[in-house]
Amino acid sequence: MEDSETWKKTYPFVQDAIRDIIQQNSEKDRLRKKSALTYSVAPEANKLPYDSKNRVAEFLNLIVTDCPMFGEKDMIQLLHILIKLEKSSSRYELLKQLNACKVNELNDLNNIMASWTIGFAKTALAEIQKRLLVINELKKKLEQKGVREVQELQPIFSDGGLWMFGAEYESLDFTSNKGMTTIFRELFKVDTGTAASKNRPDIMAIPSTLSRASFGDDREALGVAHVVIVELKTTGLKVGEKEKAQVWKYVKELNARGAISDATKVSAFILGDQIDHGEHTPRVEGNVTITPMLYMNLLERAAVRMMGLDARVQGAPFLQEQKEELELYMAPFLEQQSSVT
Repeated sequence: MEDSETWKKTYPFVQDAIRDIIQQNSEKDRLRKKSALTYSVAPEANKLPYDSKNRVAEFLNLIVTDCPMFGEKDMIQLLHILIKLEKSSSRYELLKQLNACKVNELNDLNNIMASWTIGFAKTALAEIQKRLLVINELKKKLEQKGVREVQELQPIFSDGGLWMFGAEYESLDFTSNKGMTTIFRELFKVDTGTAASKNRPDIMAIPSTLSRASFGDDREALGVAHVVIVELKTTGLKVGEKEKAQVWKYVKELNARGAISDATKVSAFILGDQIDHGEHTPRVEGNVTITPMLYMNLLERAAVRMMGLDARVQGAPFLQEQKEELELYMAPFLEQQSSVT
C-alpha cells in the first residue's frame, strides 16, 4: 500500500489534516486550562501590583503551553507559590536557595516541612541560634586577658545567657548592674524608706513568678522563695574568699531590708577563669549557697544542655558572621585603621 501512487499523493494531506485536528484539540484544551487557572488565581493575583500581575500572567501562559503534562492542580499550586513570592519581601531569594540545594537536601527539606510547620521550625531554630551565639560569644570573650566585666561580660548574660546555669533559670525577672536601691524597688517591690548601699551585683534574679513567695508553717508569706545572684569576674583574676564575702554582703542586705527571709533559697555563682587554691568548695550559710565556678565549666554545662550542637555546627553561616564581627571588635585600633586605609 505504501508503494501505491494514490497513497503517496494523499499521505501529506492526511497527515496535515490529522495534525490540524490534534492542534485544534490541544488549543481548545490549552484555552480551557488557561481559563480555569485564571479563574482560580484571579482573586489573589488581582491584589498584586501591575508588574507582578504581568509576571504571573506570563508564567501562566508559559506553563499551559510548555508543560501540557502538568495537571491543573499542580499548575494552580505553582501559580499560588509565584503569587506568594511576589508578595514576600525576599521575593525570589527562596528559589535561589532551593536551586543551590542538592537532591538529597531537597528531600531532607521536604521531610522537615512535613514534620514541622514553618512557624514552629522558625521558633525552635531561632532559640537554638540565639543560644549557640551566646556560647560562641562567651568563648571568644574569654580569649581576652582582662575582659571588661560590665561592658563585655554582663550583656552576654543579661541578653539571654542565664539558661546556661540550668532549666530553672530560663524564666527570670532580673536586674543587671543596678544599685541596691533600684533592686529593692524594681525587682523585690520593697520600699526600704531610706537609700540602700551602693553595692551593684552583676546579676540579681528571681527564677520565676512561681518562686515569688515562700510561706512558713503558719502560711504567712516570708518573701520570695528563690533568688539567684551572679557575679562575673574578669579573666586573669583568681576567685576566692574575698569574692564569696562580697556576695554574702548582698545577701545580708537583702535579708536586713525584708526582701528575703532566712527561708529564702539563694543560689549565688561567682564566675571566673581561675579559682584560688582551696576555694573551689561552695560557701554555705543556711539556705544560701555561694559557688565559685569556672567559665569553662559553665560552657561545658551549656554544651551538654545544647546536646553538643555548638561543636557540630561551627560552620553555620550565622556563627561565621559572628566570628568575623568579634574578631573585628577585638582587633587593636591601629590594626583597624590600617585595614581601612
